[in-house]
Amino acid sequence: MKLLFSIVAFGGCALQKANPYPKYDTGEVDSVDTGTTVEPDSTVEPDDSSTDSAVDTDSDTDTDTGPIDPNAIEIYGTYTEISGSYHYIAESSYTVDLGIEDRIYNYVVFNNAQRWLVASNDNQNGEEDVGKFSKFVWTIDASNIIWVCQVTKTADSSTAAQNVPNPSVVSMDTGCNGSAWWRLTRQ
Repeated sequence: MKLLFSIVAFGGCALQKANPYPKYDTGEVDSVDTGTTVEPDSTVEPDDSSTDSAVDTDSDTDTDTGPIDPNAIEIYGTYTEISGSYHYIAESSYTVDLGIEDRIYNYVVFNNAQRWLVASNDNQNGEEDVGKFSKFVWTIDASNIIWVCQVTKTADSSTAAQNVPNPSVVSMDTGCNGSAWWRLTRQ
């Protein structure tokens, strides 16, 4: 006890608060505890300027969701699709909740810059999917709507899935292998 007191009293190293989410950058900066924490505003909003201070002073409601990890998938979040299915795009898997069953795809590799994801099909997806790989491609239109196409779900390897050509974004009604792209609405 005496040793601890002497280290702190004579300018020894201060204890630092542990990050409760070590995989994600929460935006907090731990240094000297001033009793307040300021979270930077990570979303550019219409009333933000290029000289935006890290303090959010606008009157709108921020809708930032998901991790602030630059290595996380760009479309992380929970969505609904026009058919009523739910899409859960998480840290390491993509789940499509069809109501009576889920289709789960476990990430192998994704590329946010090129907007594609290759995943292994989960064993619970059904016999035809076991041991196979899927490729998903997404685009975000000018209205910030996310469109997703499952390009393949029957590739024999992750490399084969990755090499499947990307679909056409000219028609969202028929550009996904002759079918419509999924239009996802954030929940």
